[in-house]
Amino acid sequence: MLKKILIGAAVVGLAVVQLAGCGKQASGLDTTSVNQSTEGSVSSAAGDSIAISSAVNSPAGVGSLGLAVLGSTPSCPQVTKALIASNPATYAVSVNFGNGCIPPAGSFAAVTTSGNVTMTVTLITNTTTGKVTQETIDANVAIVRTRWDGASLLISGTTDITKNLTWSGGSLSDVTSAVTVNEERIASTAVGRVVMHHVIDLGFTYDDSITGGVVTQRVVNGSGTVDHRLAQVTAAVTISGLTMVQGCCHPVDGSIGIVLTRDSNGSLIGSYSLVYAGNGQCSDTAMLDGHQITLDPCD
Repeated sequence: MLKKILIGAAVVGLAVVQLAGCGKQASGLDTTSVNQSTEGSVSSAAGDSIAISSAVNSPAGVGSLGLAVLGSTPSCPQVTKALIASNPATYAVSVNFGNGCIPPAGSFAAVTTSGNVTMTVTLITNTTTGKVTQETIDANVAIVRTRWDGASLLISGTTDITKNLTWSGGSLSDVTSAVTVNEERIASTAVGRVVMHHVIDLGFTYDDSITGGVVTQRVVNGSGTVDHRLAQVTAAVTISGLTMVQGCCHPVDGSIGIVLTRDSNGSLIGSYSLVYAGNGQCSDTAMLDGHQITLDPCD
């Protein structure tokens, strides 16, 4: 059980990095995520579900928010947006999955999804240059996914993101973001037996260096907890200086630390540290509690 908790906490820690934009691809970074005004635009092939991007605001400060629902079923989910304030530009965005909605990604082909994701997106623009200097996203999630065999996953919670954008010579050069995630996940079998109950509270920052519209480096720092309610164990996760660079699927520097404690009395169960020490170079090795381990090679 403790091994499962450790693995689960490590997965959450890595998920923070993925949320910050690091995918399991050769580049290691989502190079499609930066457009001329701000981060967040995705324009890849069918199979992606929701893309949200912010376009350059007019000098008057009235912004525009582009929404796209990609995939083979454009009517599912239903996406609506409304401009609720002009200066700073503020949008209310709602994504409604509805009963019977099947997301377009193949891995969810046998999943029925119902629920809502609601967001408020606020853009602040430099009225002289017409460029977005800050973006905030406040999102609320309430989704139930039910598999063909009756197993279900409940996801509920909030995510808040504040991005500060820096421009150099007319081009976006840096995005510094602060992210908080408060989420509860409950998985049940077809007969209603709860097999997973996690309460996740995370806060982290990430700093992007951008050249030519491409994120060339991302540094992530943060901490938080994953409370495993069934096992009554809490994993405290700390991410320090985790650095991703263009062209590598693994972090090249930094660490992920995990401390496990019992919920009943707070006593220490164990602590673990995963350290990447590539010194800025892509490496297929890391150190787990002082012992070298081999990572999957980058494609």
